[in-house]
Amino acid sequence: MGTFVINEDQIKKIILAFVIAVIVSFLSGYFLGSKFSFHGGNADQLDRHNDTVENNKVIAEKVDDIKNKNNELKTEKMAVLAKKEALDKEVADKKKAVAKKIADKKAADKKKVAKEIADKKAKEKKLEIKKKEAARKQAAKKEEARKEAARKETARKEATRKEVARKKQMEEQLLFDGLNKVPTNDADTINPSLETEIENVSGEPYYSIQAGMFSSKTNAHSFIKKLSEKQFNAYLSEFSSSSGAIKYNVRVGKFEQRDQARDRLKELQKDFSSPAYVVITR
Repeated sequence: MGTFVINEDQIKKIILAFVIAVIVSFLSGYFLGSKFSFHGGNADQLDRHNDTVENNKVIAEKVDDIKNKNNELKTEKMAVLAKKEALDKEVADKKKAVAKKIADKKAADKKKVAKEIADKKAKEKKLEIKKKEAARKQAAKKEEARKEAARKETARKEATRKEVARKKQMEEQLLFDGLNKVPTNDADTINPSLETEIENVSGEPYYSIQAGMFSSKTNAHSFIKKLSEKQFNAYLSEFSSSSGAIKYNVRVGKFEQRDQARDRLKELQKDFSSPAYVVITR
């Protein structure tokens, strides 16, 4: 149901009209009453006067009613205004709540985006660290492979050097043997039928087996020990090579007969792969 609201100006106009009507009625009654009283105050005039008084009472009551209604209207207007203020406040609160909700959502979204960016950066950093670690391991692996290849190459070169030294030593030995060899036609000699003649300071010739020649005295003694373990009577004989270096001959036995030396040579060559041969000392 709609509410009829009377503003303040309308109320003032109603009150003014009512007051004017009361004054007019009062004056009319007064003058009419006086007129009738001067003309003898008959009953009709009295009745009219009473009616006027009654009408004035009714008008006064109506004025009171209007005042009451005006007060009610004011009260209702105040209630409406209060309700309007409450509604405005409620709307404002709702707007604030919505604004706060929107602001909170924006802040949450911003925080979420910031977290996603931070997580992405952390993930990228972690991936970069993994890549660097993988690259480091790969580099370390390559470096280890390079070092291993270098070690192998060094070992190969060392083996080659040793082989060259061994061959050189054999060449020196063969050269030494070639300088002192004596020809023979015996078919059963194991090492190309060579017999080396060596000077004997005692003057008595004898035969022995040249089991090996070494540049190292330690290696020569090691070989003598191995020969002794196989019951070969080995000993050391030093000499200077053409280059002036000291060499160490390892020889076995001193035999009066050449055949004795050859038989012993065969036994030695069964146990050792040394390029042994028979030498003679005069």
